[in-house]
Parts: sequence; structure tokens; C-alpha cells
Amino acid sequence: QGDATSGDIPPVTRSIMPTPSWEKADATFQPNPAYVESFELVSESPQKVAYKLNKKAHWSDGKPITWEDYKSQWQAVNGKNPAFIPLSTAGYANIADIAKGADDYEFTVTYDPTYADWGGVFQVLYPKSATSNANEFNKGWIAAPKVTGGPFAIDKIDATAKTVIVKRDAAWWGYKPRLDRIIFRNLSTTGGTAS
Repeated sequence: QGDATSGDIPPVTRSIMPTPSWEKADATFQPNPAYVESFELVSESPQKVAYKLNKKAHWSDGKPITWEDYKSQWQAVNGKNPAFIPLSTAGYANIADIAKGADDYEFTVTYDPTYADWGGVFQVLYPKSATSNANEFNKGWIAAPKVTGGPFAIDKIDATAKTVIVKRDAAWWGYKPRLDRIIFRNLSTTGGTAS
């Protein structure tokens, strides 16, 4: 969302939300097996990428993570609907279509124009419930995320102390996190001294 400009936000987000794509040391991308079994370029002209999702992946409300979450996110942040205020449309603006495959866990993304970094488009995924409605997308998650889907879950948010504490999610189906919890603290870099 357009107001989410703080550099402190991505580490928190990636601990509690799906990260379908991982960046490797050589700056290429690979699927995160907790969410995506595979993604591969199946056509160069037109450019098409086929996804197969991990059927174990689900949101904290119990709903499965399906192709509809990906399509809804694309429609919210591609810049075509002025009611939505995305932080960036990079990559999403190049998507011409997302089509369902054999079931809810397969889909194909068509890019037009082509996009070289297609592997990194879905680095963080949000639920359809957050991206299918402009008011919900723009304002619904200001206080806190309503649904999560990562290895950690929100334990406590303290707006006064500017801290977010996440704890290992007992319902997590993927690799076991090495940490039991993480404390994120926002330290101001403007004026004064940080302790």
C-alpha cells in the first residue's frame, strides 16, 4: 500500500506473510517450497510462467492459499484501478492475465510486455480478503494485519514503543524457524541520538 514506505516494514512482513519467491545470491529467484512447488517459463512469446502451489499452504483463518490470492493481488497493484493506492506497480503492470490451471493450485501468468525479473514479482503475497476491495486494501490493515500466512504470527504490537513482536506459528506447515520469536523495534534516524 502507498503509505507503507518505511524500510522497517519488509522484514516484519516477510516473517508473517507468504513469501512465494526467494532471491538467491546470484540475483535470480527460486520458488519457496512452503508456498510454491514450482514456477517455470513455459513460453517466451508470449511470455508465460506456470505456477504449481503447495496445497498445504494456508492463511491463519484456515483458508487455503490459491491462485485467486495471486490474481487478486495483481489486480490491486497493477495500477489500472485508481481506487487502489499501491506502493509500486513494478512487474504487476506487465502482467496481461492470470489464468486458472487444472485446479485452484495451478495458474499461468502472461506478461505483455515481457518482464525479465518475473521470478521476483510475488515476493510477498497478501490474501484476497485484503486485496479484492480498495477500502480494505488502502485502510483495512493500518492497525495490524488481519490474516497472516508465514512461519511467525503476531504476538504483540506496541505503537507507543514502536515494536512488533512475532512468535513461531504453531500452525506453520513448512520448515521449522530457528527462532521462537523476533522483536522488531523501529529506531528513528532523524534528529537526536538513538540508544
